[in-house]
Amino acid sequence: MSRLVLAAFLVGAFLASTTLARYCDGIPEGTLINWHDVALCNRFYACQHGVDHEWFCPPGQFFSQRNQQCEATCNVIDRQQWCAGLPDGTFIRIPPGEPADCNRYYTCMAGVMHPQACPPGFWFSQQLQMCVVDQSQC
Repeated sequence: MSRLVLAAFLVGAFLASTTLARYCDGIPEGTLINWHDVALCNRFYACQHGVDHEWFCPPGQFFSQRNQQCEATCNVIDRQQWCAGLPDGTFIRIPPGEPADCNRYYTCMAGVMHPQACPPGFWFSQQLQMCVVDQSQC
């Protein structure tokens, strides 16, 4: 029922902005992910057609990436788990708040982030979901 409510809300709700993919690069279509600032529990991105779509939960509700829906409480600890709710085997770049490093990335398994590194001379491309020699893909 709550997914139905969320879907109805998303259809007619407060679309704040649409940007080229940055956070959604390589993330499966239709996946909802945390807003890049974990303190803002009511915001999230919907990944569609290679674009980050910024959304807000209804007033008084907060986004849960693990459950892929808006809920009554904000679990700040859960919001720092960038793999929560993502399909197993998804690769993600270093999350906001960590020092940028195009050689490092995480593999998501059972909602847990597993640190990985590309071989020397390679760079992680989230969009391609692999290590590449072209640093501009980082």
